[in-house]
Amino acid sequence: FARLFDLLRLVRFEMEVLRVRREDRGGWAVTSRKLGDKGSGEEEVYDAVVVCNGHYTEPRIAVIQG
Repeated sequence: FARLFDLLRLVRFEMEVLRVRREDRGGWAVTSRKLGDKGSGEEEVYDAVVVCNGHYTEPRIAVIQG
């Protein structure tokens, strides 16, 4: 699926999310780093964040306006 729709270019493998926080002016600041790296990580700001964990479970689809 990911290859078919060219999504792999958007995925970062072997990364860990250190922090997610809401920005005062909107958006979400996400701090992440490469697994095994001992640095403080890199922060990027996004319009939205979706947390997807687990597998083989009953899906729960978020209702997102707009």
